[in-house]
Amino acid sequence: NVLGIHGSPLKGVNSDQLPQRALKRIAEIGAEVSELRVRGLTMEGCRQCGGGDQTGECIIDYEMQRIYMVC
Repeated sequence: NVLGIHGSPLKGVNSDQLPQRALKRIAEIGAEVSELRVRGLTMEGCRQCGGGDQTGECIIDYEMQRIYMVC
């Protein structure tokens, strides 16, 4: 399994296209690939609210949860 993370803030530039091209080649040789684009996702650091102390999971529903699910 291969995870490609697109971190470029600009759509269509080389650093946005390169992971997609690499993943395409990797998929052609038989690997299972997933892509994650972080451009536009709402992410923030821990607020130290204590909400996840019991479960170990953040109680704030924001898009970082999508990244945790993929990884």
